[in-house]
Amino acid sequence: MGTGLWNLVPPLVKRYLSQSWPETLDDHPSLAYLWNEYTDKYICAQFPHQGITFNVEYTVDGYKVYRATYPPGSDVTWGPTRFYRGEFLLMDNSTGSVSLLRSGLPTFTRKETTLHTFDTVVVTPKFDGSLINILFIPPQHPYYTLLQTWFPVDQNDLGLFLVGSKQKLVMDPHLRKRFNKAIGMTFDDFIRSYASYFTNQNCLCTLHFEMMTKKESKELTVYYPRNFMKFIGHTTFTTDRRWFTLAKPSDPRAVTQQTFRTREAYQAYLVDQRNQFLLGDASCEPEGFVLYFWDAQGRLLDIVKSKFPEYLAVNNPKKYPKEYQDMLSNPLLVPRFQKCRFLKTNIMTNPLKETMRQFLEKETKDRKEFAIT
Repeated sequence: MGTGLWNLVPPLVKRYLSQSWPETLDDHPSLAYLWNEYTDKYICAQFPHQGITFNVEYTVDGYKVYRATYPPGSDVTWGPTRFYRGEFLLMDNSTGSVSLLRSGLPTFTRKETTLHTFDTVVVTPKFDGSLINILFIPPQHPYYTLLQTWFPVDQNDLGLFLVGSKQKLVMDPHLRKRFNKAIGMTFDDFIRSYASYFTNQNCLCTLHFEMMTKKESKELTVYYPRNFMKFIGHTTFTTDRRWFTLAKPSDPRAVTQQTFRTREAYQAYLVDQRNQFLLGDASCEPEGFVLYFWDAQGRLLDIVKSKFPEYLAVNNPKKYPKEYQDMLSNPLLVPRFQKCRFLKTNIMTNPLKETMRQFLEKETKDRKEFAIT
């Protein structure tokens, strides 16, 4: 599985791979910490070629901003940390030291079978939208002046805000337009509704949202008839540590949450919700659910995604042919999925297209008569 780079410096790599890492996600080392201890080459060495990459996104005023990422669909969930997607690092060129600039969400696992014990599990809907990461920089933070001059920021008396996506520190203009439509108000009014999360003046903070837009798109699987946002939670972090907290149920746009204490209880809930989804319950998200496992000390043990078979079938009909055919035969489900809506449109329009083609082939008159002017 490895690239072989670890053979270059065996003692260092041996020390890297022999570390005993904490089990909770809250205690996972940051990429900045790993980089400062071992450099990026040894982080990448445990993965296939280009399984993890560090790209220079910005170079300015003696600093480099790196973005860590992995190929789409690879779902990297092993190694000393799970924070590989959309995490940004800041390197001081004069010292070579690296610090954490923006923390992302950890990679979600696909199975919860490795968790033998937990205190509670919180189940939330899994939305098929665009992940939005909003970085907050308090006025007293050392990065405040740097980032204020480097990037197009949103700013008020609370501090600086960098509105980004999963893979962008500052989102592209076209995505920002969609974001502005989704929040339905000024950014200042929107962000002030989360002012309680900006009281810590010593730590950076990332707010995590899911953005759904009313737009026909072949990129996303689920169709949404309106623009809206859902607040997932926030991560407070330093260079070495991070603390993720789910949105409070009372927060604006907070994801709905159900809490369970046993595996049997939450599994029964998932089965019931899928049955409701198959019956056309519009409150059930077609993608499925996200499960957050916590220990008795309130530490985050794992985040697991549990996707409905129908969602998987729409994305990969060849792998799930029966589920795909069952889904297509259910008129309550077809409108919920983008790709099925496109398929239905094509089925309806193709006969008309064929009729027009046959007519034009037989017609001997000048075809300009049929041109649309």
